[in-house]
Amino acid sequence: MRMQPQHNLYRFSIGASRFASGSFHTEESLIIPDTKAFIKSEKRTLVWRKTVGNSEATVVKMYRHRGFVDWHRERLFNFKVQREYEALHVLESAGVPCSVPLLWGFGSASEHGRFEILVTREIPAAVNLKEAFRANTASVVPDDLPALFDVVRQMHQCGIYHGALLPKNILVTSVSQRRPTFCLVDLIRALHFPADIQRTVMARYDLLSLMHGLTNLHPGINCETLLSHYGLGRTDTRELLDRLVWYRSTRHLRNRLAFQFKIRALGARCCSRLSLRSRGKIV
Repeated sequence: MRMQPQHNLYRFSIGASRFASGSFHTEESLIIPDTKAFIKSEKRTLVWRKTVGNSEATVVKMYRHRGFVDWHRERLFNFKVQREYEALHVLESAGVPCSVPLLWGFGSASEHGRFEILVTREIPAAVNLKEAFRANTASVVPDDLPALFDVVRQMHQCGIYHGALLPKNILVTSVSQRRPTFCLVDLIRALHFPADIQRTVMARYDLLSLMHGLTNLHPGINCETLLSHYGLGRTDTRELLDRLVWYRSTRHLRNRLAFQFKIRALGARCCSRLSLRSRGKIV
């Protein structure tokens, strides 16, 4: 879907959308930021709340000022918002609590340069896990965390590697004064594998990232109990906790893992397709 130039917008294309026809007047009205509703405002990333139609409360995330090479490479293969949209769709379809994807698209504007857009349904009355632990109200305590590790296990069983599984990328909501529920968000580094990854190196690094963030927030967390709840055996738990002592999430490590795991994901998808073809399930 293409737009003619209007105001500062030069081009916007929708990759996928679940909005009903007529939910918004123009694509431009959807992606123009409302400065009063900003959640995050940085040079390269904008996040704001947007009400679509009469009542659809959404969160719009824009990655802007994208470099020429990266943007055109992703346009040829997969935009990162496209990968996040698809990963969230897999989780939502499997009933895993996460932000519900509604639209992704890309374009260019004089104000934002080359940009990508992801729109998700807003999770009402939610706060990220990092803030929840630091709040004076203590809305989350260590005894609540086994439910989070249930969610992480379900994500890995769906074949999704998060890639940035940090407390700030987990939202916490409370329903009718019951125990808090946990929702996964910000899967911008996510990769989708065609099978369960629970016992793979990808899952181990997700768990290392999560445990490192949690232990920095609260010293009373029982790591062994949580990893056992996730499904790790005693030997695997001990090995992961030994690694946790020296684990630090550096830029170099993140980039190395991203490259390594993308190759693994590509290989896994190729093997899966070859297997299906050999059994006559792909024509």
